[in-house]
Amino acid sequence: MQIQDIHPPHEEEKSFQEETAVVMSSEKKWSKGLHFSLRAAVLMTVPIFLFFCILPFTAWGEEGFLQGAVDRVEETITDVTNLLSGKETSTDDNFESLNLENNSQSVASDILTAPAGFGDKLKFEKKNLSNGKEKFAMKSLKGENVEFSDSDETSTEPYLKINKWGDEVSLKIKIPHAANGNKKLKNNRLEIKGNKLQVEVYSKAPEEIIEEIAGEMHAFTINDEGGVEFDIILDSVPVGNVFEFPIETEGLNFYYQPPLDPEHPTWSDADNDGVADRFCPESVVGSYAVYYAAEQGTIKTEEDAEKYRTGKAFHVYRPKVSDAAGNEIWGELYFDEVGSIMKVSVDAVWLSAATYPVRIDPNIGFTNVGQYFATYSSGYIQSNPSFTGVAGVVSSISAYVSSSSSGVSKCNIYKDGVLNPPISMSSSGTEEKTATSTLQWLQYNFSSPPTILPTDNYFTTLWLGGSIQVSYDNMASHWAIWDSASYTSTWSSSLDYEEVLPIFSLYATVESGRFSPGVGVSGGGALFF
Repeated sequence: MQIQDIHPPHEEEKSFQEETAVVMSSEKKWSKGLHFSLRAAVLMTVPIFLFFCILPFTAWGEEGFLQGAVDRVEETITDVTNLLSGKETSTDDNFESLNLENNSQSVASDILTAPAGFGDKLKFEKKNLSNGKEKFAMKSLKGENVEFSDSDETSTEPYLKINKWGDEVSLKIKIPHAANGNKKLKNNRLEIKGNKLQVEVYSKAPEEIIEEIAGEMHAFTINDEGGVEFDIILDSVPVGNVFEFPIETEGLNFYYQPPLDPEHPTWSDADNDGVADRFCPESVVGSYAVYYAAEQGTIKTEEDAEKYRTGKAFHVYRPKVSDAAGNEIWGELYFDEVGSIMKVSVDAVWLSAATYPVRIDPNIGFTNVGQYFATYSSGYIQSNPSFTGVAGVVSSISAYVSSSSSGVSKCNIYKDGVLNPPISMSSSGTEEKTATSTLQWLQYNFSSPPTILPTDNYFTTLWLGGSIQVSYDNMASHWAIWDSASYTSTWSSSLDYEEVLPIFSLYATVESGRFSPGVGVSGGGALFF
C-alpha cells in the first residue's frame, strides 16, 4: 500500500462502535399449506420469466449484464417472499445502464422516497436526457439544487454538483472512480458500481447528534437545511490511502476548521478558568466551512438578508470510515482550491487491518450557521470583520444564540476608526433580547436606526448581558472588535480591536431607499459578513 499524508493533519482518534436499532416488521398469519404452495410456484416461475421476457428488453450495459440479471432475480425473489410473509417490498427502480438509448425529449420519471416528513424535498428525481445520459436531481429544504449526472458541457466524468442561492455559487465534485459504471436506484439512494470501487449518493435529512464532551452531554444539529452524502465503498485493500476528486467551484471560499485543542479536539477552555467553553461535534474537527466569496456590499434588498444571512453556503463535514465488522475511524479531508482537488485520506494501517468492504462517507450539509459553539460570560463584546461599500439605514441585526440561564444581549453598528478606537453609531444600540435554551436566530431591531455611508467601514457587533452561547466558524485571520465592558444601557463610544479567527453567525439588515433626514445618498443592502 502506498501511504500518503495530506495537509492539514490532525490527531489520530480512537475508533468506536455505534449500536444499531433493528426494526422488525410484523408478519401476517398465513395458512402453512397455501403459503408453501404459492411460494414454491412463484420462486420457480420468476427467474424463468425474468430471463426470457424482461431482460432482453432492458439496457444493462456490457459489463453489468450478468450482475444486473442476478441482482434483478434476487431482488424479485426477495420481494415476492416478503409479500407472502407479510413484509414490505421495495417499490423503487432497479439496475439501470449508464448508456441509455437516445431520447428526443427530457422525461421526468422514477420519483423515489424521500426522508419522512419533508414532502418533495430531499427526494431524487431521475431524468433521461436527449443525449442518452441520465441526470438525478433533488432540492434541499430551502429549494437549492443538487444533481448527479454522467457528464455535462464541462465534464465527461460522473459528477455531483451542489448549488446555492439560485445557482449563484456551486461546488462540483467529479467522481472518476464511477466512470462507465452501472447504476442502481433504490430507496432514494443512487449506487454506482465502477471499475475500481463503488459510490453511493443519497440525501441527508437534518440530524441531531448527541455527544459527551468534557464530561457533559451536548446536542448538535447538522444538515439543518438538508444535505447530500456520497459514500466511497472499497471491496479490498486499496493501492493507496488517499482518494482524489477533481472539483470545480464558483463564488466560494473554503475555510478549514481545526481542532479546538490538540489534546481534546472537540472542546477547549479559552479563558483558562477550568471550565470548558468551546465545543463542536467530532464531525466538525478537520471539516470545511464554505462561504460566499462575493464582494461586500453587493446585496441590495432587505429580502436578501433573509436569503443570504451570514453568507455561508455549505459545511463539508469530516468523513467517517467504517468496515464490515463495525470498526470506525475518522478520515481526513483537504480542499486544494488552487489545484482544484478534494482529497480524502484514511489511515493506511487501519485500512490494512480492516474487514472489507470499507465505507468512507463525506457529507455536505446545507446550513447558514457556524458549527463551533462558544459560551461567553456577561460583558463580552465581539464583531465580525468590517464591511464597506453599502449605504442606507440599518434596521436590524440578527444573531444565532442560546442561553441556559435566559441571558440577555443586544447589538449595534460601530464605525471603523482604522485601528483607532471604533465609534458606536447608536448610544443605545438595538432592543434587548432574551435568549432561550434553544439555539436560534434572534432579530434585534433598532428604535433609532443608524445611517451608514458607502465610503466608510463598519462592524456588526453583539454585546452579551449574561451567559450566552454563540455559534461561529473559523476563517482567515482578520481584525474585529473584541472587548469587554460592564453591560449597561449605553454602549461605549470606543472599543478595542483584536486580530481573531471566528466569524460569528451574525449579520445586519440595511433597508433599501430609507435614510436619515439630510443624508444625500442612495442605494442600500443586506450585509452578510
